[in-house]
Parts: sequence; C-alpha cells; structure tokens
Amino acid sequence: MMSLASKAGRAGRAWKALQTRSLSAATTDKVGPTSASTSTSTSTTTTTTSAAGGTKEDHGPAHLYDVTPRDGIQNEKTVLSVDQKIQLLELIAESNPSAIEVCSFVREDLVPAMAGAADLCDALRESEWAKAAKGRGMRFGGLVPNLRGYESFRKAGMARGADSPAVLDFITCLVSCTESHSKANVRMSIKDAMAMTQKVAQSATSDGFGVRGYASLAFECPFEGIVDMDVVLRVVDMYMGVDAEVIVLADTLGQTNPEHVYQLVTRAARHFPIERLGLHMHNANSRAAENVMAGAELGVRHIDSSIGGAGGCNFIPDAKGNISTEAVLAVMAHLGIPHSMDESAMQRANAFLAKSLSRELEGPTKLDFLQAAAN
Repeated sequence: MMSLASKAGRAGRAWKALQTRSLSAATTDKVGPTSASTSTSTSTTTTTTSAAGGTKEDHGPAHLYDVTPRDGIQNEKTVLSVDQKIQLLELIAESNPSAIEVCSFVREDLVPAMAGAADLCDALRESEWAKAAKGRGMRFGGLVPNLRGYESFRKAGMARGADSPAVLDFITCLVSCTESHSKANVRMSIKDAMAMTQKVAQSATSDGFGVRGYASLAFECPFEGIVDMDVVLRVVDMYMGVDAEVIVLADTLGQTNPEHVYQLVTRAARHFPIERLGLHMHNANSRAAENVMAGAELGVRHIDSSIGGAGGCNFIPDAKGNISTEAVLAVMAHLGIPHSMDESAMQRANAFLAKSLSRELEGPTKLDFLQAAAN
C-alpha cells in the first residue's frame, strides 16, 4: 500500500498543476517545518476513480460537522435569540449533517452570542424534530472550555430518565498550539490547558459522552507565526490518551496552504488513524477549499463547516469565517466523495441565517481555483 508520505508527494505535485499561483509565487507561501513520514496506513481501503481523474483510495464518505450554531454565530454583531437558534438548528438538521455543534458553555459576558445554552438544550429535549434527527443517527455536541463549563454541559445535556435521553452526545474541547493564543483564549499555558482538557475529557467519557478534540491554531498564529508541528503533535497525543473520537486540526487564522496541510496531516496520521482526523478551516486567504481538498485527498473525512461561511474567533484579530458547507460539498463532488447532505435544505438554512443576521452569506460555490487552472 502506498505510504502517506508518497501520497502527500503525489498530491502535492497534482496541486502545483492546479494552483492558479505561479510556481515562483507558490515557493513564497508560508509552510511549517517539514518532516518526511515513512509510516504506512493500516486501514482497509478500496480503489475508486475520482471526478478529478485517476484513481484514489476510498476512505469512505465525508462526515460533515456543522459548526454554524456555535462557531458560525459567536462572532456576529447580531445576537440570535434562543428561539431563532432553535429554528436555525431545525433547518440545519433538515440538511442532514453527521453532527451539529449546537452551543457553547462559556461565560456569557465574554461571548454574549452563546448565552442561553441550557435553555437551548431544554428546547431541544422537547423538540420532535430533534428526536427524529437523533433517531436517524445525527449527533449533537457542545463546546466545553473548562471543568466549570463541563458541569454546565453535563447538567444541560445528560439523560433525565428513560423518557428523556441525553440531548447532547459529545463535548468539543480546544487546546491552542501556541502559548500566546492559549493565554489570550483560556488564560493558560499550553501545558496547563492540556492538563485541564485531560480532566474535562476524562469526566466526559466517564459520564458516557464522546470527545471531539481540537488542536487550535495548528498551522499559523497571529501572534507567533508558523506553528511548530511538534507542539501540534503533542496536543494530538494528549487527545489520543483520552480516547477522543475525532481529533481536528484547526486553521483558526485561515492563512494556511495545501502544502502545509499535506505535511501536518501526514505527520499526524503517524500518530492517529487518518479516518478519525478532521479539519477545521477558516477562509481568510480564500484557500480553505484547496486546503480541505488537500486533506481529503490524503483520506481525511471529518470536515467542519458553517452554512454560508459564517463564523470567526472572538480572540483572534480580524478573524474571518469558516469554510462554507457549500464549498465543502463542491470539493466532495469534485473528488467523488459521497456525503449525506440535502443541499435544498441547506439553502433554506442559509436564507434563514442571512435574514436573521441581516447580511448576505455565501451561496452555492464553484471551485474557482480549479476552473482557473483549466483555462
């Protein structure tokens, strides 16, 4: 079987042919430290033909994780009411992602847009559409920044008897990969943040909740520049130690490039099965779709996105939105990777959110970088 390093090299050559930038411009892109990987994937795969041409290993369908109700709206000037959030969640559920990040258990004075998480969970518990969505396998999660946040998560999301099962299925937790951002985001060093996150994750698993772990600022930091991959991999190893279901590499700043994605995914896959790695891409440099394609070509199938590209980080200067779900679906279509999404329902969610925020969002997306390369 072809090694991940070989696949990365092959993918990198293909990407250079596709990129609209010239080779000389591409060499100036900021890329993290390099390290060749000689490990081979141990997963069972089949060979299929992609829409992009040629053959590729089949790592299964895409698992889209919709972050709109949390990361998508947390940085918006317009704060949605709990009722509006419930309406948005219902529309997103109709679009049928694998899972939804429904809320965040953070301090409401710091992130006012996330107020009312407990009320939101109470409303979900009583909603027939939510019960139906969970009945067909959809999962709901909530961001937990610390042990106090976890206690709020557990109280709001846990089962309340046989007739009232848990409304939340897993926690999402974040560890920043640079000291500057960690202190700005959670007021802790990386070491202390990892120790705290371990305790939170262990509490969650002992209570029967899953864990989705994020290596935040895994590529580039607004304060420190290119992030040391060894630090990112220490965060990955920590999440492995708490049996995280999925470990997500996050380009929170939105400034990375496909070559850097190849390198980091390849190295991370030496530590953790690639089918359980995820990507969380922001789109500040308009290359998020390229970056998702880079990871997907290597076998990453867990992809975060938000309806219409809404989103941003409260603790990063001038943070831009997430990659849009519309763009992710365009990438999956190009690569021939199946998914569960209902695009008509997604458009309805997009229209509702745009109206609620009183601004336009991204619509159905074409992969301009591929079209430009073909011309």
